[in-house]
Amino acid sequence: MSAIINVRMLGTFEIEYNQRILNYNDIHSTMAIKLLSQLILHRQEDLDKWTLSEYLFGGTKQSQANSIKTLIWRTEKLINEFFVDYTLICHEADSYYVNQSIEIITDYDQLFTFHKQMQESMEKDMLAREIILLYKGFFLPMMESDHITIEMNHRIIRAVIDALYVLIRHHEHHLHNISSSIEHIIKHDDEQLIQNGVLHKLGQQHQYHLQNKVLSLFNKNQHNEDFALETTPYYFARLCQLAHRKRHRSREQYVLCVRYKQSYLSNVELKDRILHAIRNDACITQFKNGEFYILLSHQTVGVINAINKLADIAEGFSCEYHNINEMTHFD
Repeated sequence: MSAIINVRMLGTFEIEYNQRILNYNDIHSTMAIKLLSQLILHRQEDLDKWTLSEYLFGGTKQSQANSIKTLIWRTEKLINEFFVDYTLICHEADSYYVNQSIEIITDYDQLFTFHKQMQESMEKDMLAREIILLYKGFFLPMMESDHITIEMNHRIIRAVIDALYVLIRHHEHHLHNISSSIEHIIKHDDEQLIQNGVLHKLGQQHQYHLQNKVLSLFNKNQHNEDFALETTPYYFARLCQLAHRKRHRSREQYVLCVRYKQSYLSNVELKDRILHAIRNDACITQFKNGEFYILLSHQTVGVINAINKLADIAEGFSCEYHNINEMTHFD
């Protein structure tokens, strides 16, 4: 069985393997991050030292090419403890490549895949939300801009703009349903770029009646930064794992499983109402139709108040909650 590593390059650099996380602060070397990112970006290829030298140093001088070996050695030293069972960087002669027995899943590949599917699928609303949830900021923001990062960011921002446009058109009569998606976007420094891109696209499509409404929604969310955070089931589980490891006794954390079995509301409407009801530093994800999981940082009395608010959202309400410190599984 091949190893699987999850790599995040949107908004940061992070590798997750075997329930362990290696991030930019752990590596603390911009050149090592640049090397790893290039090998992962071109993981279907063997890169010779001259090509890597061009990527990393912007030139192909002999001294620059010779520096590759030193950089490889230093990077391996930084990550070897993390990859106990596998060698991540392989080489033959003067060519280097990522171990082909390791399956690498990257956030940017997932985002691009969802973007392509969104253009071809009937389930545009769901795929658009997945794109926005995956988006965490610019591609490798700690790196100096080069032609690769510029091209990647162009594709990423275009995908997010297209996704937000799909949501706006799908919910144009009930734009409050996408407030959580806009809230997610404005957490990043580049939200103005996305906002302008969406407004421009609406103008191109002669949807002028929506421009002011969307602009108002952006402005409203910019002044209401206490909404709950929406995330994917995968990242929700990881947040629970991290919370369990930290075990803040002074700030109890709870996982709520909330169900609405007889609601006339759609899942999108339910989710947006939950996001507005909970707010604060909560995190929410959807697992099934009408079933949501919420990570809360409150004392027990705060949890009871939250449950009372959730019960008022729709009919068929039921809820279970557990202290994160007492949980053992987060699948």
